[in-house]
Amino acid sequence: MVIARPQVQPIERIHSPNLRVLASHNPGLPFREAWLRAKEEGLTIASNARLDEALFTDEYVELQRQGLWPAWAGEITVHRKMRFRLGNEIVYTDPDTNERWIFQVPAQYTDEWDVLFVLSPQNYTLSFDGRDITVQYSSPDVVDALPFPMQFGHFLSDSKYRLPTGNETVETHPDSRGLWRADQDWVGPIVRGFLVDCVGRPLVVIGRAPSESYGIAVEEPVVVQERLSVLQIVLAIIRRLPSIP
Repeated sequence: MVIARPQVQPIERIHSPNLRVLASHNPGLPFREAWLRAKEEGLTIASNARLDEALFTDEYVELQRQGLWPAWAGEITVHRKMRFRLGNEIVYTDPDTNERWIFQVPAQYTDEWDVLFVLSPQNYTLSFDGRDITVQYSSPDVVDALPFPMQFGHFLSDSKYRLPTGNETVETHPDSRGLWRADQDWVGPIVRGFLVDCVGRPLVVIGRAPSESYGIAVEEPVVVQERLSVLQIVLAIIRRLPSIP
């Protein structure tokens, strides 16, 4: 099976929920604690696409004032060491805690390599058994498999996750995203607002230990107030008019 590079579409502004800073980066939270806290409060950790939107708009300044950056994104990403077959299972061991992050590879991808698996915040849960943390998902259909660049650089980003998975390009291209990745087996989240490139654009960082502490933002639905129809407005005005004798 060949993982085709996605057709890159022009990035449009996301009709996004509001962001609320749940924890600033100082002192920040390890991802495990952040995920558990968000779950207990019935909240969703902001996705990479939502944080990406904030990083490239004026919203960045307000979130910086609140001490968010650098911050965890809510997706779980998974990849093997460069040029290694995926196999049935991928395990990342956190060097600071010896916690093992475990991911079962969907059967159709076990013979592939150089693939980045991505699970949206709403499409996975974490199961804890001592030092083992298993990423669980309901169906292989919720696991997106994207081509993953094998080197650092700037690449066109996909329209769903805003991750650098397309063709290599220059850092000034509006749809490019810089990638920092570790050459290791990896299971864990993304960090945004941690590193910038030579022109000051924030990189997508995949490979920072989940036990490190970063800021957390959660997504809150936008409250849309019902708009009054013209008829409702006219009736309201009529009711306020003095009655005719």
